[in-house]
Amino acid sequence: MELLDQVRETIRKHRMFGEGDTIVLGVSGGPDSLCLLHALTQLQQELAIALHVGHIEHGI
Repeated sequence: MELLDQVRETIRKHRMFGEGDTIVLGVSGGPDSLCLLHALTQLQQELAIALHVGHIEHGI
């Protein structure tokens, strides 16, 4: 199963958000958060969500 399919299925399975919702995603700049950002950007139109991104500095 492709990554986008897994993200899509997880969102639907757990009812994480729905059509018309606004999602605020905090990213650190690391590979995990940037991968999630990329996936949600790819699915944004299909899921009919507004996506906003904020950088979070962990100070690590």
